[in-house]
Amino acid sequence: MTVKDIIKHAQLLTGQFISLPVALELINNAVDFLKMRYDTAFTNVIAMEFEAEPDKPYPIEQDYYGITSVMFEDRPYKDYVVIDNNIVFRDKGKFTVYVQPVPIEVTTENDEPDLPMQYHSILKLYVASRMTRPIDRELEQEFWVMAEQINQRLQRRKRKGARIPVGVWR
Repeated sequence: MTVKDIIKHAQLLTGQFISLPVALELINNAVDFLKMRYDTAFTNVIAMEFEAEPDKPYPIEQDYYGITSVMFEDRPYKDYVVIDNNIVFRDKGKFTVYVQPVPIEVTTENDEPDLPMQYHSILKLYVASRMTRPIDRELEQEFWVMAEQINQRLQRRKRKGARIPVGVWR
């Protein structure tokens, strides 16, 4: 769903006009809120490789929301700290750091938000809730309820692929 589609649907909900710059800002805000709240709102995770020395800071050059995991020679690693956008490892070796990148902002009416497609349809609710004065709390509440439902559905789908050992019937 493009920005143009989101604006059209939001205008149908409220019956009010919204300018493109305001809509772009509202959509970018909604994307930020969703990504801060739900891991399932991320479309990608970026891996960065480090050949590291102990207690030496290495810059994380990607703008990111958070580190999802760190691997040390293909094993999970927890003995690190992040200081001022630099990561410091306590051991020497090869590390892989996985980060959730800051989303790409929408800047034109033909852009699509940097979210999984399942979240696109609710962006109109967030935009519409902010188009009215005072803010429409019912539309905002509907946005968050639907976001939670989408998140739960995506989490179930992610776990569905996990194998659970079951005893064999004889």
